Amino acid sequence: MNVGEAGSALVASIGAVPAAEWVAVVLAFAYLVLAVRQNPWCWACAIASAAIYLVLFAHGELVMQARALGLDLNRHGLRRQLEGMLTTDLSCLAVSPDDATCLTRAEQLMDLGQALSLELDLWAPQNHFYRLLQDFSGRTLPEGVRALGRRLHFVID
Repeated sequence: MNVGEAGSALVASIGAVPAAEWVAVVLAFAYLVLAVRQNPWCWACAIASAAIYLVLFAHGELVMQARALGLDLNRHGLRRQLEGMLTTDLSCLAVSPDDATCLTRAEQLMDLGQALSLELDLWAPQNHFYRLLQDFSGRTLPEGVRALGRRLHFVID
């Protein structure tokens, strides 16, 4: 690759960066400048920059951009960790189906896996949910738990 091709590739990759990410970069740079000057506005810049990056990551745009640039992400490790955390939360729900924290976390983990296009192995979480269903036999499950069950591919009336 010669210098001209490298320059063209650099310009193309810069053009592929979403505007929101540029705003986050500028805010992060502003944070550094303001922090050096000990200006309290540095914290507002840092919080805004971090919030933008959280939104971008949650929507999977950074992952898609990394893929487009040919970057190798350790998706297997992330997928396994999400599966383990989801199993833990379903185990918690099996013990206490009214635990809003476990339910919310399980939903967020499912959302994150979906946003990152990870094909989660749901076997263990499904087993915990099945045990929960058996324990609730004849009683009505809370609606949030029912919705989670549908996301885990259970048919719930």
